[in-house]
Amino acid sequence: MPKFFWIVLVIISIACNKNKTGYVNITEIYNKIELADVYRNNITNYESKIQMYLAKEKQKVDSLKSIIALDKATQNQLKSIYQAQIALDSLEIKLVKALKDSTIFLNQDIEQKVNNWVYEYGKINNYQYIFSPLNTNTFMYADSVLDITQPVIDFINAKK
Repeated sequence: MPKFFWIVLVIISIACNKNKTGYVNITEIYNKIELADVYRNNITNYESKIQMYLAKEKQKVDSLKSIIALDKATQNQLKSIYQAQIALDSLEIKLVKALKDSTIFLNQDIEQKVNNWVYEYGKINNYQYIFSPLNTNTFMYADSVLDITQPVIDFINAKK
């Protein structure tokens, strides 16, 4: 009889447990939240400014190189052209690295913010578990009823 009692008790506790579970499509969140659009626009603007600046600097170097085409370059002018080309190459490397570093920083920043907001959403809405299967492969199938991606996106976008 005691064994039966414990089995019934376990079944009742499982049946009464109201764990709220959901999953989010993290890629969709990153694509649809307004903050990600702001970050993407900032990166795009920064990239455009870099390209315009490098194009202007390249024009300067190219105009110096036109002296060589006229066969009128002195040794000092050749040295200046060479140094200008090296400076341009170095500048391009630095600017491309700065763009890459900025992109990495902004991606990490938005990832951290999204994680915090999903956590906050879960706490406010009494979720025990919120999964993101796309990047972590935590499960292979989930009923679409458990998909809370859009409510999370709405929650994050309301954070303005």
